[in-house]
Amino acid sequence: VRKNYQANYVDEYEYGVAMQPSALLKVIQVFVANNSEGGKSAQAITAGILDVYSSPDLVMTGRINDPSKNRPGDVCLFSDGSMSYLEKAFEVKDKPMSLSDIYIFGRDCVSKGAKEAAVVMSHEGQEKVDIATLNAWAEKRGITITLFLGWEELLKQSLFWSRSPTSELVNQAVKRIRARLNAI
Repeated sequence: VRKNYQANYVDEYEYGVAMQPSALLKVIQVFVANNSEGGKSAQAITAGILDVYSSPDLVMTGRINDPSKNRPGDVCLFSDGSMSYLEKAFEVKDKPMSLSDIYIFGRDCVSKGAKEAAVVMSHEGQEKVDIATLNAWAEKRGITITLFLGWEELLKQSLFWSRSPTSELVNQAVKRIRARLNAI
């Protein structure tokens, strides 16, 4: 029954329409705000952006609200194709998160061997988190936690650190996000 009602996202840009990073950012913001799908959209967008930064073969994401038994977070970035070394773990939330929510994710990362963690907080009502308190807490546990408040910084960093020109990456990001939306 679920397959009959599964959303199918159409690729409006498959013919090479050029999109600027600012336009992609706006589309992401509006899409998530209007069509959250219980967090599916935010998780798929995060995975799609990381696909462009790294490679789809090195980015793993599970189903939405899937308990993290073997790996922490919603989206994981691995350093090699064997998926044996977890490079970074991402928790993606389209609802406000508290500092204690981030601590829970951080403890899960520590218990599963992830030394680098990131929290993508895409909800418009997200309040600022005390970074100094979080950094002190994380340092005591030997982990680094990066916070992305909204989509802009995650998108900018991923495009900047990728090895291809930004103009190519933006179109790739649209395709990868679409593929992740359909997969999730």
